[in-house]
Amino acid sequence: MRRRTCVASLATLAVTAGCLGGTSDADGSPSPRAPKTVSVSDVGSAGTPDGIELDVTADDDEITERSTARVSFEYANTGGEPRILNIDPDAPDPVSSVDDSPGLVLLSDAYDPERTSSGCWKPVRDRFVRPAVAYRYEIAPGDTATLDYGVWAAPIQDGCIRPGTYRLDPVYGSATLAVDDR
Repeated sequence: MRRRTCVASLATLAVTAGCLGGTSDADGSPSPRAPKTVSVSDVGSAGTPDGIELDVTADDDEITERSTARVSFEYANTGGEPRILNIDPDAPDPVSSVDDSPGLVLLSDAYDPERTSSGCWKPVRDRFVRPAVAYRYEIAPGDTATLDYGVWAAPIQDGCIRPGTYRLDPVYGSATLAVDDR
């Protein structure tokens, strides 16, 4: 019986060794898979229709092996008339950082993205087809439309999400995301 317990323990240790290991590369620098935090700055309203205000928040600011950070773009109608935007809150189009290498892409859960490997938030697919449809989403005065995204590494870059500053220019407005090692 002890032998079975020992074999089971060794098998469990072998299976989880990669998960329990450190988060540094051989040279001591943080691994691309090391936990990171995301913060938002420089939210701009260029290109937003009159009466629309943009707020960008990091709803979950941590990137770990188990989950990636979550970011929301909220378009609030502060005017007195309904506004129509070319957005789809149920399946928002991907938003790529201005620079591709290293780069980020914000993906909605509607795209059902898969990771290239455990702990690396880089999508398997390298393209995300945007429908050739003009959305007409109406926001009533005082209402808000929210676009929710997960933070992913740009599919064309080598490796996982890297620390850095990433400029995003969605259909309306702009924002900068900073990714830092924890």
